[in-house]
Amino acid sequence: SFIKDCEFLNCENPTHQPKATEHIDLMIQMINGLIKKGYAYENKQTANICWVFIDPDYHSNGLGTKLVNHCVDILKRDDQLNVIQLETSNLTYKFYEKLNFKIQYIKKEYWPNNDDLYFMNMDLI
Repeated sequence: SFIKDCEFLNCENPTHQPKATEHIDLMIQMINGLIKKGYAYENKQTANICWVFIDPDYHSNGLGTKLVNHCVDILKRDDQLNVIQLETSNLTYKFYEKLNFKIQYIKKEYWPNNDDLYFMNMDLI
C-alpha cells in the first residue's frame, strides 16, 4: 500500500490523500495549459497504459489480464492509434509479455528500490 511504501522509504505519512478522480476537470485544464504554452503536445497515434495494480490478495485470478485486455480493446477501437506503450519493472514485465507487449529498452536500477525499468509497447498496425 501507499502508506507501507512511505514507511519503506522513510517518508512521513501524508496528512491528506486527495483522489485524482475528484480533480479531473482541473487536470484537464492544466494539461490544456501545458499544451497551449508548448510544454506538452497531444499525440493521437500513441496511447499509454499507466499504473495498473491489483491487490496482491487477488493475484493469479485473471483480474490483471482482464483489466489490461479491457484497456487494450478500448484503445484498439481508435483507428488513429499505432502503438500502446507502458512502463513496468523487472517484477512484472513477463505479465505484459504474455499480453503481447514487447520490450523496447531496459534502464537498470531505475526505480527507487533499484528495480529495473522496462519500457514496453504493443504495435497496433
